[in-house]
Amino acid sequence: MNVTNLIAFLWILTSCNNQLFNDSASSRDVAVEPKVTQDVEVEQTDSLIASEPQMVGGAFLVCHNPPVTDLTAAGVSQSTEKVIGCRALDDQGQPLSGDVSLGQIQFKLTDGSLLEPKPIEQNHDVWLAMFLIEPEIQETILSANGIVAIDGEDFRIDSSEETQAPRLKCPADFVLVPANLAVGIDKAFCISSYEMRQVGGRANSQAVGLPWVSIALDIAKAACIAEGWQLPSNAHWMALARAIEAEPSNWSLGKVGEGALNRGHSDSEPAGLIEASDNFQDACVFTNQACDLSVWSDQRRVHRLNNGLLIWDVAGNAHELVDWVVIEDKASPANAWLEIGDTTPTTSMLASSYFPSRPDWGKAQGMGAYFPGQNGQGGTTQRGGSWGDDDNTGIYALALDLGAQRPHGVTGFRCVSNP
Repeated sequence: MNVTNLIAFLWILTSCNNQLFNDSASSRDVAVEPKVTQDVEVEQTDSLIASEPQMVGGAFLVCHNPPVTDLTAAGVSQSTEKVIGCRALDDQGQPLSGDVSLGQIQFKLTDGSLLEPKPIEQNHDVWLAMFLIEPEIQETILSANGIVAIDGEDFRIDSSEETQAPRLKCPADFVLVPANLAVGIDKAFCISSYEMRQVGGRANSQAVGLPWVSIALDIAKAACIAEGWQLPSNAHWMALARAIEAEPSNWSLGKVGEGALNRGHSDSEPAGLIEASDNFQDACVFTNQACDLSVWSDQRRVHRLNNGLLIWDVAGNAHELVDWVVIEDKASPANAWLEIGDTTPTTSMLASSYFPSRPDWGKAQGMGAYFPGQNGQGGTTQRGGSWGDDDNTGIYALALDLGAQRPHGVTGFRCVSNP
């Protein structure tokens, strides 16, 4: 089906279905890491997704594979059908839930043909639409005003110039992170989906290759700036961690605060950095564990943000540099890993700069631990933990014992972009 016919079909479909929509590192110094690699072939697809353009005010739909629990609730068999689910976001990337109703609709695409949609029963307070697709599309962002447009591999709905609402668009292989005023971030931002790789001497967000490590803080900052980006601030990191913490599917028992968060490649099996995958379902790739987005493992390397987007290795694999230096006035200085909630915040290190949203959440909940070092030493911030840090690894893991000009063999970085 060509684009013109698809657009015409969708507008006819919209007119006929308005009522339906309205109703419904174990050691702090690691010298050598074995290399684990695999060539990853990127799968191309021409499938399209679209939804009724009823939302206003710059809202967006984020579409990807929903958790198996949501599929079961929707009466969909994951073993026999390819499924995309969509969540609605406001213009700052925050998920919209009970105050928005678009109804529930399925579009099934087989060999390029868009078949007749049908309503589904789905009571989840965030999923607003489900789409059956073939072949599978892992993730995309759709604006919710206007008609279908195609821009390379970006499938979206764009409004006309007269009614164009603000759109938050991230670079390729970056994800949108919601604003979080509690940690000092007042606007949504984009962060790389992967720990940065070095490609031709430049920083790139991609699955293939090992993370770019053994890099000093100033060099990491310069590498991001060279691409028009920036090294994440600690506040950026905290907003990212909050968005992960607030997503039920990241928790072992499927509900926020119950069980533990997955902490990524952190058990020294294998004892080194590993590549990622373009397939988010292969969420334990190159570890010695088996998991996917529906089957939990503490070594699962993919987290889902509370806006529905997916990101690799926020916890585990490589430590990650952020643009925050604390040499003096550290919280509870010591040359040891500490439970975050057992430490005393300071003027330089407020609780909002390193605590989970609940202070009693610690290593048992997969949050990670805190290695301050002594005052007057180190000070460069590393977040997330590494492949050998075991249960000290987690999305809130924080180490301050590294000097700014002392590259570390398991410390890499990400970059941030403003949409």
